[in-house]
Amino acid sequence: MSKFLYWFIRIASSLGGLGIIVYYVLLYYTDNKFNSAPYTPLGVALVSLVVFNTTVAGVIKKRNEGLFIKFEILIYSVLGFLLINLNGGYNSPLFFLAYFGIVFAFIYSIQLGIAIALMTVFYIIYQQFLDTNGNFNKENIVLIGYQLGGIIFASIIAAYYSKLIKSTVTEKSQMQGMVQKLTADKSKDDAILSSMADGVYVVDSERKIVIFNEAAEELTGWKSADACGLFCGNVMKLRDDQDLSVCEKSCPMLVTWSSGENVVRNDMCFVNKFKKAIQVSGSYMPIKDNGGEVSGGLCVFRDITEQHALERQKEEFISTASHEMRTPLTALEGYIDLAKGPTAQIDPKTRDFLEKAYAQVRQMAHLMQDLLNVSRIEDKKVELKKASFEITDLIKSVIEIMKPKADEKKLKLMFSESNINFGGKKAIGVSTKVSADMDKVREILNNLIENAIKYTEEGSIQISITFDQDFATVCIADTGIGISEDDQKHLFQKFYQVADFETREVGGTGLGLYITRSLVELNGGKIWIESKKGAGSKFLFTLPRSID
Repeated sequence: MSKFLYWFIRIASSLGGLGIIVYYVLLYYTDNKFNSAPYTPLGVALVSLVVFNTTVAGVIKKRNEGLFIKFEILIYSVLGFLLINLNGGYNSPLFFLAYFGIVFAFIYSIQLGIAIALMTVFYIIYQQFLDTNGNFNKENIVLIGYQLGGIIFASIIAAYYSKLIKSTVTEKSQMQGMVQKLTADKSKDDAILSSMADGVYVVDSERKIVIFNEAAEELTGWKSADACGLFCGNVMKLRDDQDLSVCEKSCPMLVTWSSGENVVRNDMCFVNKFKKAIQVSGSYMPIKDNGGEVSGGLCVFRDITEQHALERQKEEFISTASHEMRTPLTALEGYIDLAKGPTAQIDPKTRDFLEKAYAQVRQMAHLMQDLLNVSRIEDKKVELKKASFEITDLIKSVIEIMKPKADEKKLKLMFSESNINFGGKKAIGVSTKVSADMDKVREILNNLIENAIKYTEEGSIQISITFDQDFATVCIADTGIGISEDDQKHLFQKFYQVADFETREVGGTGLGLYITRSLVELNGGKIWIESKKGAGSKFLFTLPRSID
């Protein structure tokens, strides 16, 4: 529309300008024969129309032809002055055309408006000078003053509206730019969402769906037009692996809103519109407004049905294989132990072979036990027998068992009453009892102390314990090889092993710390590590305190 209007105005201005020139020539060469009605009003209309149209064209397309249009306005204003001059000069009834020229020039450009205003002032003074032969009287000065006042007033009004118009045009241009940018961003976002293989939906503060991508349509069977505006729990009726609904109290979207952190759930399933049960992994994150308040949420989910089935098959295989191998391994361990017993009459070489075979069978049995423990943990079949007991007595008993292994490597394994502290503002009482499953805590201590012995070549291993009002914190500190920051992030993951030459010689299954972390968490505590490569490690875990 703007392009059509621009060229329409340009053509009209050109024709009008040609008409002004023709009219001026007729006036000049016919001794003002055409200086009467209806020709004079026609000339006035042409000058006014052309200057106005040229100004509007400049506003529409200022950047491309700004200098040329300024020149046009100046030329048409000069033609207007010539028309005025032929009709009586500054005393002409057509002198108001000068004011029109000033106003229209200011609308387009303040600099151009000032130029034409000054040109008008010089014209008035020059005409007065010619009429009086340079002898100005009071009447001349008053007339000049009135005319100058009119010019100044017209200039101020025109400059004000020029600024207002430019501000409006600038704001409109900025708004159009913002709209174009937002449209482009939306198109880009839509393209990204459409190309994603994962399902994505966005909800508002009431958990009503506002965005639903194509992958989400395919997974759920819902069309975006139907899903948008509905409560997300009605579109995806999620249930956990215990077949309990997760749409209300345990809704991951509500959890991410309350915590302000991303939430990942891999234990959910739902039945889509095609009556197909789908196991999904969902990642939830809050959307916040400029004030930091939660205004909605984003969920990215994918179908992990096949992956989940494969994992279940793998876990079942491991569980079955572990159970099946446990019996023959136990028997084999017993036979070898009997064969190498002190009463056995065998030569030293054979005894050495039997010792090595016995160690390998013990390691295999330990691996099978770890696999069984992992299977029980992941199937949530670990039975806890929580009771109140003295954690210090348990630590001392485990140390007695582990001391021979430490002595073999000439390591000091230390724990004493001086290593027991009651710290923190809330520390009360001197009870060293905790509430947990004693056998599971013994396994935790065994794993951590055994690891400390394994990965420490010289120095000491020190166990300490601190009590606050709620928890007992046990610390196993060694002077071993230490662990890098990158490895610390993955240390408690299943089957993870630190890959360097120092740990490769020691070996291991990569399950011990995973099992340890799981047992600590099952007993209501948490575990973490503080370590620096080459400077030893500290493994710390907490247990709920029992105060009788």
